Amino acid sequence: MRDIDILNELREPGYEVALLSTYSIDLSFFEKTVLGTLLDNSCHHIGIFTDHGMLMENYQDGYKLSDLGRSYLVQHVPTTGAFHPKIYLLLGDKKAKVIVTSSNLTAAGMLKNAEVGNVFKIDEGNMASLSIIRATYDFFRTIYSRNQLRYMLHVLSEAEKFSYLSKGDFEDRNQEFPMFLSNVRQPIMDQLEALLPDDIKRIRVIAPYFDQQLMVMDRWLRNYPDVKVEFLLQNETSNFPLEKDQSSAIELKEFHFHAKQQPRYHGKVFHFEGEQKGYVVYGSANCSKQAMLSSAENGNMEAIMFEENSSNEFQSFLDEKVQVGPLSPDFKREEVEEEPVSNKCPVIFREAVYEEKLEVVLESSEEINAVFINKQEGQFVKQMGELYFFTWNSKPINTNIIFGITVMTEIGEFEVQGWYQDWDKLYLTFTQQIGKPYRKVQDDPELRDYQNVVDLLNDLYQRLVLDEEDMMKQREENTSTSTIHDNAELQDEDIEVSNNEDDYYDLSEEGHTEKYGVIKGKDVLSDLISALLSQYQLASGASNERITPKYTPKNNGNTGEPTIQLMNHVMKRMDRFRKKFLKGLTSPAYMEKVEAEVLIKNATIYAHFLMNFSSREISKIIQVYEETADFKKQLVLNKKLLKKKQETINDLLQIANAITRYGKKSTLSEKLLESNNIVPLLLASLLLQEKVIEEGDDMMDRRHSRKKISIALKEIHEHVAPIRYEYDRYLEQIVLYMAKLDYETKEKELRNRLEQLFDFHSLTHFKELIRENPNINFHGNLTNSEANLHIETELNLSGPFNMLQLTLLTSMLNVMEWSDKTQFTITFHNNKQDGSLNRLVLVYSKDKKSLETKYEYHNGNKMEYQKDYVTVPKLITAAERGNSEFMAKDFKLKY
Repeated sequence: MRDIDILNELREPGYEVALLSTYSIDLSFFEKTVLGTLLDNSCHHIGIFTDHGMLMENYQDGYKLSDLGRSYLVQHVPTTGAFHPKIYLLLGDKKAKVIVTSSNLTAAGMLKNAEVGNVFKIDEGNMASLSIIRATYDFFRTIYSRNQLRYMLHVLSEAEKFSYLSKGDFEDRNQEFPMFLSNVRQPIMDQLEALLPDDIKRIRVIAPYFDQQLMVMDRWLRNYPDVKVEFLLQNETSNFPLEKDQSSAIELKEFHFHAKQQPRYHGKVFHFEGEQKGYVVYGSANCSKQAMLSSAENGNMEAIMFEENSSNEFQSFLDEKVQVGPLSPDFKREEVEEEPVSNKCPVIFREAVYEEKLEVVLESSEEINAVFINKQEGQFVKQMGELYFFTWNSKPINTNIIFGITVMTEIGEFEVQGWYQDWDKLYLTFTQQIGKPYRKVQDDPELRDYQNVVDLLNDLYQRLVLDEEDMMKQREENTSTSTIHDNAELQDEDIEVSNNEDDYYDLSEEGHTEKYGVIKGKDVLSDLISALLSQYQLASGASNERITPKYTPKNNGNTGEPTIQLMNHVMKRMDRFRKKFLKGLTSPAYMEKVEAEVLIKNATIYAHFLMNFSSREISKIIQVYEETADFKKQLVLNKKLLKKKQETINDLLQIANAITRYGKKSTLSEKLLESNNIVPLLLASLLLQEKVIEEGDDMMDRRHSRKKISIALKEIHEHVAPIRYEYDRYLEQIVLYMAKLDYETKEKELRNRLEQLFDFHSLTHFKELIRENPNINFHGNLTNSEANLHIETELNLSGPFNMLQLTLLTSMLNVMEWSDKTQFTITFHNNKQDGSLNRLVLVYSKDKKSLETKYEYHNGNKMEYQKDYVTVPKLITAAERGNSEFMAKDFKLKY
């Protein structure tokens, strides 16, 4: 039981078969983050088993996929409750591994949530986990038999060629720890009670979901009379029934992660402590009747691991991750459905296969009269129980893999979603006859020196969540456009980046291809890589021959190293891609329609890509600079370095501005911002720009640019996140971001710079600034209702005193609570009784643009002076320049 990077585990080469099970599923995420690596690693038999309801729910969200039924298979498993196991099994000729976990095959499950699981591996030198590998494979065989997808048998048959799956006694292979258990035939709790000792004295549960009657707990209290049960809960993520009367044997506790950011806890862990030994259970099962007390026939289908685990080991596991304490008074439960909602539609899509003609299999509890796809009626073939078979002589669907099916029954008309398996393409996948340009690029020895560049490109496209449908409506079918996105990368000369969003997003049906690397109907990955390497003849199909260049690179004595021209060619393409993607991401049309989560995710991905890409380029320039002694070359390289930094910072600023604009019209949740860690990126972009300003020579330009940065900071504070007094927690990350662009700095320096750049503060902070000034004493109270200040100091009408007046006044103008005030008053009381001046009152009127000074003397005399045409910018500029004479010149006596 430990933390697992499941994505990295799935990317390990050496496996030929992948069998995956999950409850929630995001196939778009799977295709972009996992599938390509599996195929590249020669894992060509891939089967996914998932819950029917969750799969159909995702389809209704508008999935657009490129490889489903072509490069991998998905089988939904019919159950009474939920199909809930999370198992990831990889099988190869010489090794195998299985991950049993609580993580679903979604971005949240793989990247965001706190999950619990374990990895079990075997190879030629270590067969200790063989029983678990065999047990989990048997589990997949069992669930396959519940809804036999036609081509899934090819995947399972490929697995059975591995001899280790058939060796030994299958019945007794799982009788030692750790032990894999499922409720396919028998409830999990029944199996655990047969394995656990009778002297269980303490049970600790860390799980998010419970049945509201707490039937599992009741069973423990009956079976183990002296047991104490602890439930460790996370605030706002658990549906534990707090209102239910609790036994004295029950204790509720709350836990918090040690990390600054609190991920959502989704793990399911049970620890049973006996007199002599301890045991731990983890996997997919929550603490509910459906999960623990039911078999798959009348509840959920679940899978868990059962291991020996002492109390000290379990406590160490807890102490490392979380801090546990009493339930806080503000603890809130999450309102979620206790059990899965059953499918109300009497018609279920089972399978569709395309082999010369399309065959669709439906399951229905009501008699089916007719079936239509795109208004074309299918031909009835046969009925087997509740299964109905229909065929179409021609493929009546467009190029989208997911399509709608209209079903006419005796009780009405129903719409279901389906997809078809294309045997021709599956056959090419199974027989490893598919090819992808990126794989061939990786294998070409001529290209290894700029492999990092291509790796970056591939990584970005694998992870993109940019959704064109968020930017504009789907065009009519069969509309064809010629776009820069289609054509620009095929030209070697520079092309101006268009402001037309249509040039970046081609939603036409004709633009769709069905190769690996398709994102929303466009094979952008393959197209762009092919264009980047347009001077090479890329082989197709299953050929493993080395790619032959159209020309022979000049090696300059170093075999295998590409020329500078080739490198420049690649970098030019990458820069063009960067500009085009940023145009789309920050365009008004996209910002108008995109959801906040999609925008923030895209901005984060792009910003990190940009940082990494630019960091590598800057490092290369610096390396060349340090290796050359030619002064002229150093000047050229230094200019190139500054240009690269400024281009990167400009891109980051565009992202910051776009997010701020979005925040002005829509609220950005703190949870969304924190989970994507976008705020330190925004601050880093402004501080990087401030660094560049420092390197300039024009003082006026510096002042103007710093003012723009101050305004940007204020807008981020007001419309994105309240950063004014919370930026300290981001400083460590900002230092790392700035180092990527070769700006070494420290947190203390950043703190000082931010305080100078923030030209606004709260009333509370203003009070602190006054109290910190050793030359004045603060009198009275400051309120939100009036911008009045009373202080005691020495009134000597000198340059320093004039500067004090100016500084205090501009500070008052920047108090957020006084932003709507039009009059600001400061009363200076003389703390020197031997002076002639008793009091000076300074009054500034925004409306009149006037500044008044009133002098009151100990002898009772009074004098008033006024200065007109005094604007706020004039005051601030004078303060920034340290111009104390501003408070002494051009005043006129009022009377």
